[in-house]
Amino acid sequence: MKHILCYGDSLTWGYDAETSARFPYDKRWTGILQKELGHAYRIIEEGLNGRTTVFNDAFTPNQAYGVGADVLPMILSSHAPLDLVIIMLGTNDFQAHRHADAKTAARGCGSCINQVFGSNAGRDNGMPKVLLVAPPVPEKPVGFMEVAFGDDLSGIEKMAHYYEVTAEFYGVGFMNAAKEVKTNGVDGIHLNEKDNALLAQCFAEKIRVMLGS
Repeated sequence: MKHILCYGDSLTWGYDAETSARFPYDKRWTGILQKELGHAYRIIEEGLNGRTTVFNDAFTPNQAYGVGADVLPMILSSHAPLDLVIIMLGTNDFQAHRHADAKTAARGCGSCINQVFGSNAGRDNGMPKVLLVAPPVPEKPVGFMEVAFGDDLSGIEKMAHYYEVTAEFYGVGFMNAAKEVKTNGVDGIHLNEKDNALLAQCFAEKIRVMLGS
């Protein structure tokens, strides 16, 4: 059985913007991916609302848990041995008070990749493969998401380019989720049920290429 760690934020946690609750497991892209790949794979879901690449968040309780690069070593050790680590982070780096840009988010993902490289979390204390994913590009934030992100997300569409450059630099896999799905119109940030299913199919195809069917 091949073990795959899905490391991300609310898009991986399965936040449903219509209800402010969580999609059922079989409606989240991780759960759909597990069903698609079958028993030869084990999908390990590690999403957290508000998680960033490297930024603390003074507005969030237990903020240290939300710093992706800081928490990742513990999670890698907890779930080892792993065959693949999927990293899909960076959207929350763009919350208004951080003043981050696409290059900063890409560098933050690089810090996460370095944590995987130094973890010995793969088979026989080796290194698992890594898939760096450029997140879906948010539309204009609506409601409370406008409070968090502001009304100007110009530059966020450049994440895919800088993530691909980062993946090439580190020699890891790359997938542009923004090319496959869009955030829904409820809050302009999160995925709806349909796009969760579509994203799962995209991941399944990429994983089969990287790990074999």
